[in-house]
Amino acid sequence: MKHTSAGGNYKDKPNNIVIWHPVEKEGTVFEIHDINDRAELPRSPIELALPQLNALLTWAGVCFRLEAVHPLYLISIFAFEFLKIYPFNDGNGRTVRTLIILMLIQRGYDFPEYASLERYFEAHRKLKFDCLSTPRIRNWIVFILSCLDAIGLELELQAGVESKVAIN
Repeated sequence: MKHTSAGGNYKDKPNNIVIWHPVEKEGTVFEIHDINDRAELPRSPIELALPQLNALLTWAGVCFRLEAVHPLYLISIFAFEFLKIYPFNDGNGRTVRTLIILMLIQRGYDFPEYASLERYFEAHRKLKFDCLSTPRIRNWIVFILSCLDAIGLELELQAGVESKVAIN
């Protein structure tokens, strides 16, 4: 059977994220329960996704040029909004991680070249979705900054040098 992916295409159908809340049972690690144990993270409607993405890209460009807010906050906010829009049928998580790394490198943070955001995001998947499921962006910013801090500390330990993660 040939696998076809919708990755790279703008969404053409609703694509809310469905989070299943597993139930721990004796003898099994986790088992998906029933429809009542799930939650949906609503995303932008199809007709608004592209205009909202364009507005987000314009906003980010202006904010980065003005340098009025620390870039780590802007990157966190951008990622939060991108994931609220969820503009593609598939690949939104990979895309936002790549954009985070690109924006960090563009702002002089070189550690993302040697670290894995994906590993941290996967290890803290529940926390990530909890942060995205609330309208309070503060939780997401703390999540991203904690992620970057943990990656920076891990690299410092490996290399025996200080990273440039600290917010001054």
